Amino acid sequence: MSEDRGQIEQGLRRIVAGEVDNPAAREAVVQAGLSADQTRVPLLKEIAQATSTDRNRKVTFDALYSLWQLGESREYFRENARAHQRNKWLAYYSILVLGSDPDDEKTIEVLIEIKAASTDNQIRGAIAEAERVRFLAGEYGQQQTPQQKSSFLLAHFRSYWNPVSLGESEIGTPANPLAIWSQKKLFELSHESPEVVAQAVFEIDLAKDYGSDSFTKSYRAHIAQFLSEAAREMLRNLEEQETK
Repeated sequence: MSEDRGQIEQGLRRIVAGEVDNPAAREAVVQAGLSADQTRVPLLKEIAQATSTDRNRKVTFDALYSLWQLGESREYFRENARAHQRNKWLAYYSILVLGSDPDDEKTIEVLIEIKAASTDNQIRGAIAEAERVRFLAGEYGQQQTPQQKSSFLLAHFRSYWNPVSLGESEIGTPANPLAIWSQKKLFELSHESPEVVAQAVFEIDLAKDYGSDSFTKSYRAHIAQFLSEAAREMLRNLEEQETK
């Protein structure tokens, strides 16, 4: 455990030192958010601030999302968003993180204010993405059965999966609030109705689209990352029966 902590600490400090292209250092930013270690917060904030002016701004989002996972207050992200004229990209990625929680009324008010005041295309685009999540969350709430809910959520997963690389994608979480929201909701639903979700994932067939079963298996594996252990086990059993 102490070795892992040391590796994360070393990776974060390498990012602060400017090694934004170092894969191991970038992975440390992601792992910091999963560590539940609040001592990482000051370094992550420093990284978010420093990299927001760098050419590799995806690190900015990863740092902000790790802060979100560690429970940083929404007001921190709102303050970043309000300061969009001073630091556009820190505001931009903060808005994307905030957009993954479409039910926060205070955030909705702040984004409405910023939208009315800003003419910047990127800032307004980030707000539009947050608005889209809020719209889809409303539609999701109208789905009545676990089957309808799983179908609805799975319809929004394929946009964030790369068939060319067979699931090998960018380090960290996609910088997209819809991806974060749908992954969270699918995880929750797979806890509530693991059999229904496992069956829905198993029934996915991409062979007609890509001409090979390998794409279907890759996509199922991608989705399985966001399922409960019970649903993953049921999916594994279904796939084993398929090969018999």
